[in-house]
Amino acid sequence: MITRFLLILLLLSAPTLTGCSRSVVKNAEEIFVVLIPPKFDPVLTSGENQCVFREFLFARTAKIDPPSVCEGAGLANDDSLLSVSLKDDGSLTLNSQNYGELSNTNVLTDRLRELFANREQSRVLEPNSEKVLKATGIKIPRTARYGDLINVVRAVRDSGADPIVLLLTDRLPYELFDYPAKTTDGHQNQPTRRERKSAENSQ
Repeated sequence: MITRFLLILLLLSAPTLTGCSRSVVKNAEEIFVVLIPPKFDPVLTSGENQCVFREFLFARTAKIDPPSVCEGAGLANDDSLLSVSLKDDGSLTLNSQNYGELSNTNVLTDRLRELFANREQSRVLEPNSEKVLKATGIKIPRTARYGDLINVVRAVRDSGADPIVLLLTDRLPYELFDYPAKTTDGHQNQPTRRERKSAENSQ
């Protein structure tokens, strides 16, 4: 059983004080809900872990029981999650293509809206659902500020994306490629990305 964790982000516009007067900005508070992915389970195969992530992504309840649906699942070519990244230079990418920058997020928002509209027309839906597929992940560099995260999340949310997932290097789906890909009989396949990188650095 895994639990679906949520990150609640708050944006508070602090009231300003001028002498004895106090002016409060309207709509001073915004609430953003971002999902935190589960960790890789070394007991499961890579395919089963991928299945767990999909169940987490499209869950209809807060608690998920992956063994009932993921046992024996194979590793598939899954492109159901769009990936938005904030780079160190402030640029924004969507699936590795540049779409605006932190100072102007409208380009990214408009592109996401266009994609979702096309999916609605083509009926690209979530598994076993009539809901249009709009799942979007966000990756933020360690150097980013809290306000940067808020701005990117807002840009993605305003496009209609749902759910929004915070992509972390120590959690799924990235960890699918950082652990040995065990088969159902317990054997390992090709070296992982982490192992290959370590081998390259030692040469």
